[in-house]
Amino acid sequence: YFFTKTFVMNDVESLNAMAIMNDRKYTATGGAGFKSGYFYKILSPRLMPLHIIDNQSKKIDFGLKAHYISVDALAFNSEGNILASGGRDFKMRGKTYLESLKDSISISPFDLNYNEFNAIKIWDIKNRKLTATFENRSPVRSIVFETHSDSLLFADDKKNIVLLDYRTNKAVKLQEGMGPLLFLPDDRSFLFQDQAYSIKQYDIEKKSIIAEFKGHTDKITSAVLIQNGQRLVTGGWDGTLKFWDVLKGNEIVTLYAINTNDFLIKTPYNYYFATKTAVSELGFTFVRKFYPFEQFDLKYNQTEPVRMQ
Repeated sequence: YFFTKTFVMNDVESLNAMAIMNDRKYTATGGAGFKSGYFYKILSPRLMPLHIIDNQSKKIDFGLKAHYISVDALAFNSEGNILASGGRDFKMRGKTYLESLKDSISISPFDLNYNEFNAIKIWDIKNRKLTATFENRSPVRSIVFETHSDSLLFADDKKNIVLLDYRTNKAVKLQEGMGPLLFLPDDRSFLFQDQAYSIKQYDIEKKSIIAEFKGHTDKITSAVLIQNGQRLVTGGWDGTLKFWDVLKGNEIVTLYAINTNDFLIKTPYNYYFATKTAVSELGFTFVRKFYPFEQFDLKYNQTEPVRMQ
């Protein structure tokens, strides 16, 4: 979770997902409501909103009533006029509450039975309305749009990676894996995470994996392409940020955040640049023995500043 807020009696609401337009005009956010406790009993079921935030004013511009249980994934298309949301919902069994009132049946909305289902919803941002809803067998955790065609790629809890054309209702499973998902600029291939915490590049036309970015030791939670898709930056639960050369398929450097002030940057060949405090807290291990950085400082320390000619 990005953020959680705790209310009385341990009721918690959380912020689960966020997406930013390419032109930085809007940020979309969404989360989960109360799962138990006092507020859950009196407020559930209720539609969890999508908050559309104006980045210049830093205030909510408008909201969209999105998913009943949670909002788990968000993505804008390249033009910023379409937003896709993945979340968990309720659908009523039998007659709706309003239909029951018309039939003069005495029933409380809190006594109704609901089935849970997993949904992908497509939103028209300009007109602020829902245009399509798709049901999926498993919760959707990651979504990304193709740059040119507006088809979208999503990954769910069953490790299915699916390409969905929401205009023709056509869906094709391409690969097993999980997010984060990223399309390369030409839309011919995309990046995904496998179960070994590596990022892999899948070629859609060849229907095969053509590159692997291996180095993380725990779950990768974020990824972004920079420099027109020539560089990849990934971050994960192993506490590192890694910078990759997409064209060559190799790691450039790894950033370790030691605390709020100290860091270490290391190359694949163990050359490093670090703050003094960071160096005192780190070292090398060899056959279960720990050696402080000072013993290798002469060979690997690259802290000497480079002079510009």
